[in-house]
Amino acid sequence: MAWGGSKEQEREHLAGNMSAKDWYNKALQAIENPMEEYWKDRPATTRNQTSKLEQAANEQHAGWQAELFQYLRDMPDVTKDTDIVEWWSKHTTIYPTLVWIAHDICATPASSVPCEHLFSAGVEIATDCWSCLGSEKFEELQVLKSAWQDSIIDKATVNTAEIKTVTLREYEELNMLDEDLAKWDRNDEEIVHV
Repeated sequence: MAWGGSKEQEREHLAGNMSAKDWYNKALQAIENPMEEYWKDRPATTRNQTSKLEQAANEQHAGWQAELFQYLRDMPDVTKDTDIVEWWSKHTTIYPTLVWIAHDICATPASSVPCEHLFSAGVEIATDCWSCLGSEKFEELQVLKSAWQDSIIDKATVNTAEIKTVTLREYEELNMLDEDLAKWDRNDEEIVHV
């Protein structure tokens, strides 16, 4: 909700940012499908725990929708210092489907080295200059970069490996050669103009 909903999206569109999103709606869409799937798959014992919640919810909400409606209505006070696993454990009877989802998510490792490397590599694409790419183009560039990473030739490394030390005498000879070639170029330009 802090990222904004339809009002913020409309304001951004009027300001010229046509890629602005209704983050509230996006978040709802992101949770509705998993909630419906988890609701169907959960054990009957968990279904019985929510019967009181379903009765208390508005008539327009039923099942997993009632649970989500309750959660959004309560808007739990969670801070960065909250022990999230303990919080979900305390709210098992209130939000059984969400707890099940949270336990699956909390059991997932936060990150791995390849994932962190990929995330860090995104900094090279997400510069101020390219900030208007949008999420889809950014994702496509990240996928291409990852796929082509091994086949891209690093010219700087190749050139560094081929660096040769030049003596002062060789440098003077190269400089004279460059000057002679520049004279030839000027003569050729004069001939063409005549």
